[in-house]
Amino acid sequence: MIHLTKELEKKLFIFNQKPLSKGELTLLAKAISDELPCPAADTDNMKIYVLKFKIYILNIIDNINVHTYINEEQTNELITTVEEFLLWRYSIAHNPPFILFINGVDSVVSELSLLPRYVDTAKLCTIGDVYNNANFLYQLFRELAIQVKTGQNDEQPKSTAV
Repeated sequence: MIHLTKELEKKLFIFNQKPLSKGELTLLAKAISDELPCPAADTDNMKIYVLKFKIYILNIIDNINVHTYINEEQTNELITTVEEFLLWRYSIAHNPPFILFINGVDSVVSELSLLPRYVDTAKLCTIGDVYNNANFLYQLFRELAIQVKTGQNDEQPKSTAV
């Protein structure tokens, strides 16, 4: 297990030994996939690519299991979600998408500007609260992933050149 900073340990106490929800697992998977390198253009199988990083993913799970519980089924789901995020990032990096809605009739921007006409704006702040909470958890998980990554690098044996 990688030793985390006291500050991160304190932040992780918010989980209070409760299991992670599906949304929290998705945010954890996103944070993990963001710390993994984007697959090369000639990558054939994403599952095999992710297997190279399985120890890293399991180290993150071990470190977070001190504060919460992720069972084997959730671990498999987490790894699958990491694969999906990496596949999405791979697809975007090597096959840039076309932008469909620029100044058209179905323009997303003009439709969003009409949103207050159709939605009770009092409920919009709750959407913002959900966004802020998700952003906080994502940043927390990202910090965990970074510390585990740097901790693994620190534990690698240093080669001595002669």
